Amino acid sequence: MQCNNFQIITLAGKTVIQGSITFESNNGIILLGKEVTIEGQVLRDTIEKLVNFKK
Repeated sequence: MQCNNFQIITLAGKTVIQGSITFESNNGIILLGKEVTIEGQVLRDTIEKLVNFKK
């Protein structure tokens, strides 16, 4: 999803990302639920932890 030149990914539940996440726009935002695990690298973005996130 693109919004105002930002690329945003929302990850929730017990999601496990085993690869890297790279945003080509250099303006990426990853919104993480509290049980999400990222095992790869995160490049060119910001990670925000979600509090009280509900699907």
